[in-house]
Amino acid sequence: MYAKKVCCFGEILWDIFPDYKKLGGAPFNVATTLKGLDVEVEFISRIGKDILGDEILHKVDNYQIKTDFIQIDPLHPTGKVNVSLDAEGTAKYNFQTDSAWDFIESNERSLTLVNHSKAFIFGSLVARGYSYTTLKQFLNVADLVFSI
Repeated sequence: MYAKKVCCFGEILWDIFPDYKKLGGAPFNVATTLKGLDVEVEFISRIGKDILGDEILHKVDNYQIKTDFIQIDPLHPTGKVNVSLDAEGTAKYNFQTDSAWDFIESNERSLTLVNHSKAFIFGSLVARGYSYTTLKQFLNVADLVFSI
């Protein structure tokens, strides 16, 4: 069932620029790139039960990535990164703390997905909160692992 899939795990968030916002997060960016290359992708993350989270679900659907493994957090907000640009256009990122993706949980279904996936790809930012506990559980069952 999952043997041909690649599983991406970690943050999905909004990059908030002075004039606009853009969907981001390294693991999600990898997932969309793989999907664009016709790779079967599953994405595990967590968003808040808020307007920004609703917008994420809509955008993810536009990329034709399933939202089955995107958890909805009733307590913590959807992740945001405030992006400022200096005179040369170099970006500086200020990550919001205690975002929903800091609290990604594992369950039997997600452990099975990771265990049976062709590859498991995770972002390093996911190691900063409770999600680190989940990451360690996934690493115990994953076969082929890549960190981004």
